[in-house]
Amino acid sequence: MGDPTGNDNRPTAAGPAIFQGTDYSTFRTTVALTLWLGAIHFNAALIIASLLLLPARIAALVFAVQLLFMVIPLNDKNKLGRKLSRFICKYAVGYFPLTLHVEDIEAFDPNQAYGE
Repeated sequence: MGDPTGNDNRPTAAGPAIFQGTDYSTFRTTVALTLWLGAIHFNAALIIASLLLLPARIAALVFAVQLLFMVIPLNDKNKLGRKLSRFICKYAVGYFPLTLHVEDIEAFDPNQAYGE
């Protein structure tokens, strides 16, 4: 039912409400961060390695192929892409813990933007 001490962190008008992020598996969070940030770092490493290790003509070809892949249209209805992005968005957020303390829950309007 609730915490026997009465501290179940439910939003009430009498006291502050505390909302905490979900604590996901460390392994899944690491995999999601690797997929997300590893792809960016792989592209940067590929450009730097091609500039340093390949002749200028082939390095330009590598850069042109990356630009081509950047501008070709993607299928945003792709099931694999949606599953991958859902996995990354769900589990990468576990790396960044967040706790929100709301003192007056009645003054909080979920339909209003509070940030800039």
